[in-house]
Amino acid sequence: MFSRAKLGKISSKVKDQSLFLEQVFPASREQVFQAFIDAEQLKQWWGPNGWELTYCEVDAKAGGFWHFCMTCTDQSKEYVGQQSWGKALYDELDTPNRIVYRDCFSNEKGDIDPEMPESLVILEFEDQAKFTRVKSEARYPSKEELDAVLKMGLITGITETWMKLDQYLKKKAE
Repeated sequence: MFSRAKLGKISSKVKDQSLFLEQVFPASREQVFQAFIDAEQLKQWWGPNGWELTYCEVDAKAGGFWHFCMTCTDQSKEYVGQQSWGKALYDELDTPNRIVYRDCFSNEKGDIDPEMPESLVILEFEDQAKFTRVKSEARYPSKEELDAVLKMGLITGITETWMKLDQYLKKKAE
């Protein structure tokens, strides 16, 4: 399934306790990798449609973190102004090949919310001709926790987010 991922189109699959994603992006491996760890670049594309990254702090190293806040800016949504805080705790950064982190919900202080599902995310960046294939696996402690985030709209949210990355990279190349 994943070997046929097309440029600009995300592939997703749920298996057991994991969500697998794959997409080919129109930029070099180094450029795509940096877009995932550079605060100023993340502000340009991270978040589903109608959401903006209004806070972003990154300490991009093993043992470091990415603390962020997405705010709903879509005036047509009943939850306009709602904030969603998150924190990634980096276990591994192998530039420009791989990022491994714990993806957690948090509060504005960066305290992890133990009541919300947490996943281990493994991102791999591979050369694909003059493009870059990103493969992601998000592993959850249980099928129930994965199901909970799927019900929150995870696949739609990440699809829109990665489409924004695709558009950002295309615009950056112009």
